[in-house]
Amino acid sequence: GINTDTLLAARSVSVEFKITDILKGIYNIERIGAKDGKLNLYSDTSGLVNYDITLKKGNSGGGDFTINLERVNLNNIQAGYNNLSTKLKIKGLIKKAKLKSRISGSNIDFTALADMQISGFQLYNTTIRNKVNASLDLILQSNKSGIRFKKGTLRIDNYDFELDGFISADNMLDLNISGNNIDISKIRKYFPEKFNNLISDYDPSGILIVKSKIKGPLSRTSNPHIEIGCLLSKGRIAYSKSDLTIDNLSFSGIYSNGLKNRPETSTVSVEDIRANLGSAEYTGSLVLTGFVNPKTELQLKGKVFPEELKKYFNIKNISTSEGSFDFDLKLVTGFWPKEKITLNDIIDIKPEANIDFNSLTIGFNNDSILFQNLNGNMNISNIIRAKSLGFTYKKQRIEVDGEFENLPEWIAGRPVKLIATADASFSRLIPELFFKDSPASENTSRRKTAFSLPADLFLDLNFKVDSLDYKTFSSSGLSGTLNYKPGLLTFKSLALNSLNGTISGNGFLVQNNIKSWIARGSFNIADVDVNKAFVTFHNFGQDFMKAENIAGTLSGTLSVLIPMDSLLIPQIKAVTAEGKYRLMNGALLNFDPVRQLSKFIELSELENIHFEKLENDFFIRNNILFIPQMDVRSSAVDLSVNGKHSFDNEYEYHVKMLLSEILSKKRNKSKSDIKIG
Repeated sequence: GINTDTLLAARSVSVEFKITDILKGIYNIERIGAKDGKLNLYSDTSGLVNYDITLKKGNSGGGDFTINLERVNLNNIQAGYNNLSTKLKIKGLIKKAKLKSRISGSNIDFTALADMQISGFQLYNTTIRNKVNASLDLILQSNKSGIRFKKGTLRIDNYDFELDGFISADNMLDLNISGNNIDISKIRKYFPEKFNNLISDYDPSGILIVKSKIKGPLSRTSNPHIEIGCLLSKGRIAYSKSDLTIDNLSFSGIYSNGLKNRPETSTVSVEDIRANLGSAEYTGSLVLTGFVNPKTELQLKGKVFPEELKKYFNIKNISTSEGSFDFDLKLVTGFWPKEKITLNDIIDIKPEANIDFNSLTIGFNNDSILFQNLNGNMNISNIIRAKSLGFTYKKQRIEVDGEFENLPEWIAGRPVKLIATADASFSRLIPELFFKDSPASENTSRRKTAFSLPADLFLDLNFKVDSLDYKTFSSSGLSGTLNYKPGLLTFKSLALNSLNGTISGNGFLVQNNIKSWIARGSFNIADVDVNKAFVTFHNFGQDFMKAENIAGTLSGTLSVLIPMDSLLIPQIKAVTAEGKYRLMNGALLNFDPVRQLSKFIELSELENIHFEKLENDFFIRNNILFIPQMDVRSSAVDLSVNGKHSFDNEYEYHVKMLLSEILSKKRNKSKSDIKIG
């Protein structure tokens, strides 16, 4: 523990007075000196101290007892003050001090001139260890009513702080302290270490005016009420690693130690903040409440040029920046800055902001993420709202209007539900650009896991895509509505132009309780180029009929149900479908089954069949495509066809032709082969 027994110890102490004066009852002490010593003042949590000063009245006469201390010299005295009740510690060195006092009864005149060095200050968790040179010039008078400060000047780094006021006999304080034309460039070194580490690369300057008032009872266990007002003008903050500076910084501030006059109720309020950074001007206010567990309220408004912020704050992750954005920010938080700030830290701050983007282009990490020509509005609160928010990403122009609840928390992986309602449009959509290519070895060695949709996402999306390109498939005018809730993905009013025709429909994808999937859809198809469809989809993964074997324009309807396993692999044998189709201006060209028929009946016209219209129903059941009987009027011969074709490429077709028509075709062919010469 601390030894509180010794108040003062010094290597040298001297007292000079005339013994004859003492014998006569005249107490003129000409000189008192103390050198190379220690002065320790202690107060415990109950207010008990290790010192006591009393003055007893003499019995020799009726007048007041008088003592004159003509000169008290202190040199090289280490001083310390430790108050456990107010959590205040001060230590330092009294380099040189000259004191003078006259005590007559209850009246005291006191004068002090001192040079000091304060080497330590701690109030609760706030610590300052930097050495502060100071000097004191003090004149006061004391009587039964209290203490009056006639002159009080505390000089720190050649800046004067003036003191005047009164302390009553019952320790009621009414004091005023002021400081004028203080250059803040020298204040930084007096900041606590935890703050200094944050601002070590920044150099502030400016003129500060300070006026403070201390009022109320002072005891060993309590503090008076303190209010400090300040006004900064012509402020400037330079950053050592950038040519940019914060200029024209000004504000007015008030500090108060609050209702309980303690750090936990203290408040700092900074109003009318104005500053310029490069091309931007900022305004705002700041309120800091409670110094033990501080709470911050910040309002800030201005125009941001990211390129200038990048240079000033040395933000290395920003690789490209052009344009600007206007913002109006408000936040209330108990978060205190630390060495590394994470996404979760920012989310916990829960800022509220309104942002207008002005042709902003910004890239991160060597432009691996690059947003170009960002315009529109974003409002951030408990819900993020986007209004006419448009940007270009990977050469795709995207515009969004909508509301997103819990978006930052969801991105950070927190157990929340992302609820989104939005309209999105794409001038161009290339899905492959959103996914990174994985090395082939990685793809082959990676263990396949069950496919699952998010369990914490609720989405209502209206979408429009001017053009869509995915591998060999292209479309335009894509639009529709997409709804998602856990385990169920639904699309409605789907419409697109592709393959020289149009496709529309509705459908859903649902996961059951054993993690397998079912996809179902109903579609309308109009004027689709069949040959182009076969080319685009690589003959639909089969080689029975290829793109070079078929031509025509397809229209019709399709309803399909596709069961899939947990890896989204279709269970072909369980697929069911039905529909109607009409193929106009069609052709079967060098189709092998028909060519074999052509050879069998020796009618070469069947090798390439052209027809004006082919219309029928179809069904898919139990891994088999069923084709009901239909009549085909073709350029070769009129046919009646029905059959079935399994997905294992086993088929059975029944073809009926009129024998008379076949013989007629042959006869006409024979006549055309007769040569006359």
